[in-house]
This record gives sequence, structure tokens and C-alpha cells, in this order.
Amino acid sequence: MTKNYQIKLTTLTPVHIGSGLSYEPTQFFIDNERCLNLFNTSELLDKLDEKQLQEFTKICLDMNYVGMFRFFREKFPASLQCRKVRVAKDIAADYERVLAMGSQGNQVINQLELKRTIFNDFQNTAYIPGSSLKGSLKTAWMSKAAVDKRVTNMRNIRDCENAVLEGSFSSDPFRFVKISDLFPGEAGGRLAKTMVLYATNHRKNPDRQADKSSLTVAFEVIMPGNEFVGMANLEQPKGLKSVAKMPAVVDLEALAKASEGHYFKKLQQEEEMLKKLGCQPGLVDKVREKSGDKLFKTVFPLRVGHHSGAEFLTLDGNRQIKVKKGRQYEIADSATTVWLASASKRPKTLNDLAPFGWILLEFLEG
Repeated sequence: MTKNYQIKLTTLTPVHIGSGLSYEPTQFFIDNERCLNLFNTSELLDKLDEKQLQEFTKICLDMNYVGMFRFFREKFPASLQCRKVRVAKDIAADYERVLAMGSQGNQVINQLELKRTIFNDFQNTAYIPGSSLKGSLKTAWMSKAAVDKRVTNMRNIRDCENAVLEGSFSSDPFRFVKISDLFPGEAGGRLAKTMVLYATNHRKNPDRQADKSSLTVAFEVIMPGNEFVGMANLEQPKGLKSVAKMPAVVDLEALAKASEGHYFKKLQQEEEMLKKLGCQPGLVDKVREKSGDKLFKTVFPLRVGHHSGAEFLTLDGNRQIKVKKGRQYEIADSATTVWLASASKRPKTLNDLAPFGWILLEFLEG
């Protein structure tokens, strides 16, 4: 027997799922409205007249990247369509600074390389891979199973999985869980709203918050409020020899309970920690308000993508996180820093910042 569901995913905070690709500085320009204008270089060349083509060719032969940026800004053909992505104000400011540097700007051009979130070229939109969602569900389910079975202090993740699943792939109930890729629904015009902003790293201990060397990374994220739709199949297999060896069968009730014990519990803990830093995301209340009486029945929170936090990606009782203490590294149960989304490269306060990767998933009969 197979239970088929339509699923709806709502992003609660910025989400970045890496594609392994970046927006190269020679593939875009940033306009005065703080928008990244992305274009196809071959299409650009087709639109240039002979004089412009000669000018552009000379710029390329001279490897004058700043001159190239200025060319894009000043002489880009109005008839050539671009995909526009909003950028944080400090990213736009850095771009203007490079333009003003002249030839010296060529030396810092690599700083304008921006990591791209996963994107479907055919549908021309960012999306949520089913594999990312399934991985998030499995982490919560495995963590609960590890606690229930008292599987602890496993150094090797493979050994931990074997202990929880009482075997290998053949006894893994998640091989009967099928999740499709999720794409933006009609409400959003079938296009996901994205933005390029900063991931900023902060110490969880407020007494050590001031850190001039704190890390910042610029990348594209799917913004909060986007809705994605897809399909999920939860099979209830019968008649297979391996089924009898399975520790449990994955159904909607099991997934909801796993989310409550793993993600929601840690969300509450994370929010208390963030409040001490002056960050007020209000995610616990938002999850409750958006879910209503469906919370932990057909709707529950999950976490996906980059900077989701080591505590959320590992199993309770088996967490071994490498943290830096002075000049040495130690193994701990939790990380000492947290990554937050910011429109500023060096935020003065954390009030408007948000954690990465929080989503709300709803299962609908269908």
C-alpha cells in the first residue's frame, strides 16, 4: 500500500542550497537599483554594433575587468533581457567601490564572485531538491530512533546507521519514501524570489561576541515567504523478506513526531540562545501561528540547506562536533558559533538577522 500526498513547503527564513556554481563577475552587472542583472554573454555579443564590439574586444584582450563592468553598466543593450536578483546594500557598495578603483580593481575582482543557490534552467527558477527534503526528514527520524534504541557515542556515522536500522540498505525504511523536487506554486507566479545577502558568523557566547575576524560569505538565498509544491509517496511495503527486518515503517505520524522531537525542540533552544544575542526571529510563534491545530499532525518544521547548524544535522546522543578552543580543536556536543543571514557585511546589531534554512512542510491528501 502506498500513501500519496501533495506537499507544500513554505520558507520561514532564508534558504541556500548549494549548486556548486557561482555568479562570475563577467556574467552580471549591478544596476543603480541594487539588482544583479544576469545575462548570456553570447546573446550580448549578438546585440552589439560593430563599434561596440571592437571596444568590448579590446577590453577583453587587455583583461580590463573593471572596464568590462563599466561597459556592461553604460552600454548594455536595452533590448537584451536579464534575470534580475536583488542584492544586499553592502554588496552593491562593494561593486561600486571596485568600479571606482580603476585598474587596481582587477586585483580584488574575485571578491565579487557570488555563490548561487540551486536553480532549474528549464523552468527558470530556484527550487527545493527532493533529496534535500528527504535528507532532513531522515535525520529527524534517525535521531528519534537513536534515542529510542539508546544508540549513543557512535563515532562513525555508518556504524550509527547500522545500529539504528539493525542492518544496512535492505532494512532502511526510507528507501520506500519518495519525495519529488519542489517548485514554486501558482501563488508566486511559479518563480521563487531570491536575493544575494551575507551569511555572518557569530559566537553563541554573548560575552565573546565582539570579534573583528568574524566570517562573512555572500550568496544567493531563497527568501522567506516562498511556497513550493511537490509530491511525496510513503510506501507501506508487504511481502518482501527485508521488510520483516525493518525497525519500523515510515508514515506521516512517525515523521511528525520525529520533527517535534528533533527540529522543534532544538528550534526552541536556538531561539532562547538568539534572544541573548539580541536576535528576535520569533520562529516558534510563527510555526504555531501558521500551523494551527495541524501542527505535528500534517504540518511540521524542518531545516534544509547550508548553515543549518551542526546540532540539526546530526543524531542526538551521537553528536561529535569539532570546535576551536584557542589554537586547538576539541570535540563537543554543540557548536560555539551560529551563522545568521544579514543585509550588512558587518552588522552592528543582530536584531534584524535570521537563522538559515527553516521551512514548514505540509502534507495534503491527494
